[in-house]
Amino acid sequence: MASKKKIGIEYAFPVTIVSLLGVFFIIMVVLSFTQGTMMKLYKDIGATPWKKPNTVISIGGSKLHSHKDIMSAVKATQELYEDEWYTYNGAYLMQLSYFDEFNELKKNENSGEWIYLGATMYTGYGSNVSEADKGKYHNAYWAVEKHPDGSWLCRGCAELTEDVSK
Repeated sequence: MASKKKIGIEYAFPVTIVSLLGVFFIIMVVLSFTQGTMMKLYKDIGATPWKKPNTVISIGGSKLHSHKDIMSAVKATQELYEDEWYTYNGAYLMQLSYFDEFNELKKNENSGEWIYLGATMYTGYGSNVSEADKGKYHNAYWAVEKHPDGSWLCRGCAELTEDVSK
């Protein structure tokens, strides 16, 4: 009959210590190569490479657009943001807001039916971010156009000089 060999404490303890030191070393290497920006980003908005912050959606009542149309515009905006704007340690869409007053101001800028969503954006510390914008919040808006088939297509984002989340 064969007997099972057990790993003694004299082997388990050193293996555990070496493993912990390896993990610590990897963490320190990552932090040194990112110059602490990972920790700044996490402290600022809670973002990590495997988890980005949720976008807060704030929709007021509307006399101009149906709730369904506004939510379709929000969805189109989030899809464009995910596909073309989001990068870890780059641009973050923190909040999207809809207000009739803002849409009244913008309604004559384009022909057709449009919804304009106020936004709070945050730029991280990545190498693709300008030095002047690193670690800052920005007021912006997203323009979303309604197509004849009833679908909505987000056309992009522009910076605002005033806060529209009133």
